[in-house]
Amino acid sequence: MMRIAIDISAITAPYLSGIGEYTLNLLENLLQIDRENQYILFYNSFKQIKVRKFDYENVKLIKLGYPNKILPLISYLFNYPKIDKLIETKVGQIDLYFLPRPNCFVFSKSVKKILLIHDLAFKIFPRFFTLKQRLFLLTVNLEKNINKYDWLIVISENTKRDIVEFLKYPADKISILYAGLNKIFRVIDDQKKLREIKNKYHLPEHFVFSLSNLEPRKNLMSLVLAFDQLLEENLDFKKQNLKLVIAGASAWSYQNLFKIHQQIKNSDSIIFLGYLPSEDRPFLYNLASAFVYPSFYEGFGLPPLEAMACACPVVASNNSSLPEVVGEAGLMIDPYNLNELKEAVRQILTDRHLKNSLIQKGLSRASKFDWRTSASQLLELFRKI
Repeated sequence: MMRIAIDISAITAPYLSGIGEYTLNLLENLLQIDRENQYILFYNSFKQIKVRKFDYENVKLIKLGYPNKILPLISYLFNYPKIDKLIETKVGQIDLYFLPRPNCFVFSKSVKKILLIHDLAFKIFPRFFTLKQRLFLLTVNLEKNINKYDWLIVISENTKRDIVEFLKYPADKISILYAGLNKIFRVIDDQKKLREIKNKYHLPEHFVFSLSNLEPRKNLMSLVLAFDQLLEENLDFKKQNLKLVIAGASAWSYQNLFKIHQQIKNSDSIIFLGYLPSEDRPFLYNLASAFVYPSFYEGFGLPPLEAMACACPVVASNNSSLPEVVGEAGLMIDPYNLNELKEAVRQILTDRHLKNSLIQKGLSRASKFDWRTSASQLLELFRKI
């Protein structure tokens, strides 16, 4: 039996997106299959926050009470406090620490540690990060500290290549754990429930769907401009009252997106839903005519996979990890090319044979990604280290 401590900071936010959802699904599946090892789930917060509970006999929750605005600076300047010492004072000896994302925590040299890295966007596209995010990443100092970890986990082959190239970490000490699919993402035949969701969000009969945080890296301004051009050039789409529905929380620099939205001719044909609860997402995928994901860079990209599992044809960028996820089951476009984006959406909406082919390929592709498999691979890695 091992005693494994896992940082759950990524799932303490009230609304989860990419990293948080990956961490939560991986952790839930891990705890379902492993009742033998002891798990100490820890997080840091000076304030009282609501934390998800995992009701298993072999799980214990630990809170560290440092202010999150101060801890990164203290850790960076003084290499203190040692998180393992704080935790082991409360619960005793720990065999292995697992961090599902880079953090500012510092550990004693002798402690065994595994780090999961989703992507190197901060290294390759620093312009896509706020000043606050860049300062935090400075305190994490991954480029300097990466060799302090005994093993790395990544979520795509693309991220593995980036780490070997940019951070010079040995490839033979990196494991790939793909994201899986929550079982809620499926083809839905319940017409009554579909109508309920349609009415809840005042959705039109025909719409193109996109889901992501509203931030520059997601390239939503290009999507808005391409969709506006699509309507201008195809009067039939206007007659059908075709809409673009964009769901996602306002992250940062979203004001520019809204400015562009107000300036286009067909602004009334674009709907912003805001944050969309995970339980409602499968219904929008099922209702949509197509799903578009024109991101500039992704560590994995769950939404296209979710859309494929719901029989929604996908248009996605041909960069970073997205070709690994989508494969030949979607139309891949250059996110810098508005015409490619526009034409890909037009093709899906007008070519029934192409649409049906993409749907069938998407369903087959999505079936290959499974959280239980990833959790089992993680457990084997814990035993190996």
